Amino acid sequence: MKKFINIVILFLMTSFLFLPSYVLAEQPADPDKPRVVDNSNLLTDEAEQKLTEKIKNMGKTHSMDVVIVTTDTFDGKTPEAYADDYYDYNFYGYGPTKDGVLLVVNIVSRDWHISTTGKAIEYFNDDRVNLIGDTIRDSLSEAEYEKAFNSFLNVTSYFFENYPHQSSYDSNDDYKVVHSETRNKTTDVLIGAGICLVISGIVMAFMVFSMNNARKNNSAINYVESQGVHLTNSLDIFTHSHTSKTKKAQNSSSSGGTSTHTSSSGTTHGGGGGKF
Repeated sequence: MKKFINIVILFLMTSFLFLPSYVLAEQPADPDKPRVVDNSNLLTDEAEQKLTEKIKNMGKTHSMDVVIVTTDTFDGKTPEAYADDYYDYNFYGYGPTKDGVLLVVNIVSRDWHISTTGKAIEYFNDDRVNLIGDTIRDSLSEAEYEKAFNSFLNVTSYFFENYPHQSSYDSNDDYKVVHSETRNKTTDVLIGAGICLVISGIVMAFMVFSMNNARKNNSAINYVESQGVHLTNSLDIFTHSHTSKTKKAQNSSSSGGTSTHTSSSGTTHGGGGGKF
């Protein structure tokens, strides 16, 4: 019975080791926080609810946080600093790298700004950020805020589904992007869990088989040669070396068309913005 329990424990531990990271990190850091923060009261309750539901579905599909914020003031900060700090200090983001994107709109200063974090930085190069600005600018200028935010979500979803970077986007594709469903993330989780269980079973079977080849001996003396142990020679063999490199952090950089910077919290962000 004890041997059986040990085998079960070994199986569970091995399964956990092979469990994919995306299975372990399916939820944002704080799923209860609002993803549409309309401080300037630009949206109806119905519009806010629809946008929130769309963002929720995008998060489930892509494991990316999406946040929309409206405000009348940046509290003395630049648009970039305000967007970054709002994302960081409200603990948005998926996974250990806080993957996600935030759009803030200041109705008084007429600024819009996008902040990207974690893996989202890879999805939004400078061209893509500028393209989002071109897509939402007219709607913002005409006070069609719900339309502007829907366009932002449509383009964002399109970019999430078309990685690596592709700057081209046709506004006529809006409804296709919104209503087309990619494969459910739950399916990926089940497939990943199944694969790790199979691998764990194979590893466990091999280990159990190896253990069965051993035969118990009642006395340790049987493992020692009758004439004793004689050390005749010793040799140290150099087998390998290991060198690790750590990239030096920089305050600002631009690589491959994606500009990044460091916020007040020490987090690396991408993004950009403009006027409307």
